[in-house]
Amino acid sequence: MRINEFSIRRYGPLPDTGRVLLGNFSLLFGKNEDGKTLTIDALVKLLLRRGRVLFERIKRVDEEPEGYLVMEDDEGKEVKLPEKGDLMDIMDLTPQECRNIFIIRNSDLSIASEAEFYRNVTDRLTGLRTGEILSVRSQLQELGKLTRADGTASLRDWAGEKLKTKTRRANRLIEDIAELDKKVKEEELDRLEEALLKIREKASEIRRKIKTLEEARKREKYEEGDRAYQALISA
Repeated sequence: MRINEFSIRRYGPLPDTGRVLLGNFSLLFGKNEDGKTLTIDALVKLLLRRGRVLFERIKRVDEEPEGYLVMEDDEGKEVKLPEKGDLMDIMDLTPQECRNIFIIRNSDLSIASEAEFYRNVTDRLTGLRTGEILSVRSQLQELGKLTRADGTASLRDWAGEKLKTKTRRANRLIEDIAELDKKVKEEELDRLEEALLKIREKASEIRRKIKTLEEARKREKYEEGDRAYQALISA
């Protein structure tokens, strides 16, 4: 059995819908507060006058809707409600058997932490461990002070760290050192440095010998004077 036609002439702020013909599939659409949920609420009350208490979650207006709906069974026979009773009268159904009438809003379709949810589902289906991999990548990013956790990352240049600037300066210093080393080898400055070092060592040795000889000369003079002094006292 399905609904062929309905009309809601008055129900709260809902405008007169006029005669609405339905097909095998019908879609109610519109902006927020256009009356989509209110229309469903009215249809539920027209279908189940005695069982509407079961649908308090979509209750919007504390009044009875004015209107009708036409039901068609599998044999093509039409029944107009509420003139002929309600759905329980014509289908021998209880309200409990009709509890699957529900409203789904866009917000109801959203998933909390959607990215993490789909990642977990993917991990379970494929056996991958992308969540753990992302966690490791994030830790490596922090340890390495990187701008992002992928192959295009560079060092951070945050205030107080300036790692990127410091690294750039260090690279320039390495290049300068390499250039200087090349110049030293080309001009044989290393050999000149070695020769200078040997000369300085020889000069240092000569100065030590001079100092030793000077001390010996002074000692000899002292001893000579002391002997003369002793001879003078004896005389």
